[in-house]
Amino acid sequence: MFTFKKIERLSSKKDISLLYNSGKSKTFFPVKLYWRENRFDSPYPIRMMVSVPKRIYKKAVDRNLIKRRLREAYRLQKQPFYELLTQSGKQLDLLLLYSGKEKALMPELMKLVQKALAFAIEEALKNSPNNVKED
Repeated sequence: MFTFKKIERLSSKKDISLLYNSGKSKTFFPVKLYWRENRFDSPYPIRMMVSVPKRIYKKAVDRNLIKRRLREAYRLQKQPFYELLTQSGKQLDLLLLYSGKEKALMPELMKLVQKALAFAIEEALKNSPNNVKED
């Protein structure tokens, strides 16, 4: 339930470049969310990755700390979003890009990740044929 397995991670260079080039984005400063509807063979409805730019955080220790915190915030909050997407039959690729100058603390990241996930799911479900009202 509260795991983040290899199969849930976005790692294909082709899919990552598609996400950057043709995906949509929204900023929840200091986190920028990229999302894209995609079809992939997985029991999980979301594939996700985290990125922290080297030009902002020169030390790998600092980048890894922020990435670890972002993944943990995602891992703890993903379950209700998984259920919504599974019911709708949608699948998403997500990228969380941290661009703040200061290292964010866990409570702040939890709020930002929850807001970003909710936004991405809402956008994905907007265009869903299941939400069309019939008169």
